[in-house]
Amino acid sequence: MNRPLICVIDDSRTYRELYKLLLKNEFELVMFESYDACLVGEFERQPRLFICDLVVPGMCAWEGIRLLEYKFPDSQFLVASCLDTDKQKDAADILNCKFWPKRHLDDLKHIMKDYFSGGKTDA
Repeated sequence: MNRPLICVIDDSRTYRELYKLLLKNEFELVMFESYDACLVGEFERQPRLFICDLVVPGMCAWEGIRLLEYKFPDSQFLVASCLDTDKQKDAADILNCKFWPKRHLDDLKHIMKDYFSGGKTDA
């Protein structure tokens, strides 16, 4: 049986490596530095979850997530940001995504468990 596929969009090599370290044993991962790269990327199957940095080079999160939602209608989206302010939370709300502050890396496994067990989570 295939492990759930998670797509990470983050321009920080450090964060991409951290995601890989934390999630590689339980999930199949595909990583991109931008929404532009992700949208032209090849996928063998639809990702169950996208972890999306709010600010990356190229296309803005608003446009990138909307296009990805159209391309992958059954996927869920988690907006991640180094900043944990009302502005970032409001952006996630506008995008109709859950928000997760990256500084809480220790919460990531719990959040993933909730996503893939069908439970609701408030990141």
